[in-house]
Amino acid sequence: MERYTSLTIFVEQLLTDYKIENTEKNFKKVRIKCMRELQKQNLWDNAKTTVIGRSTTKIFSNLVLHELRQKLDSYLLKSSSIDKEKLSAYRQK
Repeated sequence: MERYTSLTIFVEQLLTDYKIENTEKNFKKVRIKCMRELQKQNLWDNAKTTVIGRSTTKIFSNLVLHELRQKLDSYLLKSSSIDKEKLSAYRQK
């Protein structure tokens, strides 16, 4: 069974994983970038929706979000505090 995640949770996860300070400005910047990438792929309009609390939220499969993460990797590394040499060494393992 496929698992689904909201964009808000995914963006918070990205900020944590890439060690980007979780401020309102950074959150909005990454969220807008994700939304634009999903719109380019025509996935934004076709996303499933669910009600969380009182608001309707779009949810995406983890497969789609994994592909999105790979596309945004270089963009996120520019804003992150991760040492790029250590990261490349880690990925080669």
